[in-house]
Amino acid sequence: MCLAGATALTARLGEVTTLEGGVHRGHVRLAAGAIRIIDADAGRIVQVASTNWRGMQFHDSAPASAGAAGGAEPAGLALPWPWRSQDVGQTAPPGGAVRERHGFRLWSSGGGMRGGEDACHFLYKTVRGDSEIVARLHATGRRTGAAQAGVMMRDGLDAGAPNVYWGVSRPGGVFQARRVRGGGTSRVDPAKARVPGWFKLKRLGNTFTALHSRGGIQWHSEGEVTLAMSDTLQVGVAAAGDVPGRAGVAVFGHIREAPSVRLSAFEPRIGLASGSTVVGRIHSADEARLTMAGTLRHPVIGMSKVAFLLFRWLPPALASKVATGRAGVLLTSGDLVDGEFRGLRNDRVTISSVLYGLRSYDVNQEIITVVLRKVRPMRPQYRVRTVGGSVLLGRGVSLGWNEVELDEPALGPWRLPLSELREIERLE
Repeated sequence: MCLAGATALTARLGEVTTLEGGVHRGHVRLAAGAIRIIDADAGRIVQVASTNWRGMQFHDSAPASAGAAGGAEPAGLALPWPWRSQDVGQTAPPGGAVRERHGFRLWSSGGGMRGGEDACHFLYKTVRGDSEIVARLHATGRRTGAAQAGVMMRDGLDAGAPNVYWGVSRPGGVFQARRVRGGGTSRVDPAKARVPGWFKLKRLGNTFTALHSRGGIQWHSEGEVTLAMSDTLQVGVAAAGDVPGRAGVAVFGHIREAPSVRLSAFEPRIGLASGSTVVGRIHSADEARLTMAGTLRHPVIGMSKVAFLLFRWLPPALASKVATGRAGVLLTSGDLVDGEFRGLRNDRVTISSVLYGLRSYDVNQEIITVVLRKVRPMRPQYRVRTVGGSVLLGRGVSLGWNEVELDEPALGPWRLPLSELREIERLE
């Protein structure tokens, strides 16, 4: 206990993966020559050379022991602790789940969640007591066979376990439950759902409520069911195909679980031409530089390095308009107004348009994104994710005393304290 207390102010809970594939968990300290992992429970210190690490992940609570969730995490899946995934029921070939830049991709050849037994792939964490699971379902492969994708709470990982599921199923939304182990699955209420969209499943005692939202802010109840289940459940997202052997795919983002999940308003994204993304409030910007709000260590970014400013979720159907890099403003109506960026102040963006001259738009009501130029990502050697959601790509990383310095092409040397780090990956 003394060992843990002595490192509380200069270390973070996490895990370090070595180039040989070893994983060390505990309190992580950074130094110029090595990474030190302090396992207070085991009373040992492991030191990894600064040239011998592949990845680092940092957590807000201690990692669970192996097998605590009732099933081992399949080897090779890039899933952050404490999330695990496995097939439920009979699926052939096996399904899987991988983490991607903006979320998680699940695939399964199972026949679905229905009847007395389920056949799906499940990404989950083990939760005790009241819980909320929130996820944005970006897309499904329904054109190629995906029948079901959504959020789920299960009383066990066996195929016939009681569960509540809320998501999409051909031809639309479905809110359903299995009340007893091995019993039939029944729909609770007619439900409406749209993809992309936000899904929330909430447990309060024995009451389970399904909610849906277009943007993750205003929620609409789609029904509730009273169901007696164990105090400890597996909570997460699931995907399945149309028929056994025919794979279905689903892409989820912004998966969060807690006794009560609070989703704040969308944090603006500053997309850099290098491919990095900086998340945070924007104080103001002109043609030369952008100034971030708050007390950030890097408050100013040169506008010549910025590719786009994103003020709300970008619908997939409109993504192609941004990818071209054509300068202008993409409005919530779906229209792209060509023009050169002139500034952002008091939540209003001004552009100079050949057709309309100087025009001003409200970032909170009218704008999805401001496009300045095309993203031309380089081939990075490192990827750093921050607690605030930024994703920074770089060609080099230097470890200092509880901080990391990333060589980001658009920003130059970018120093990040240990307290701001969520994950560091060596990509080559």
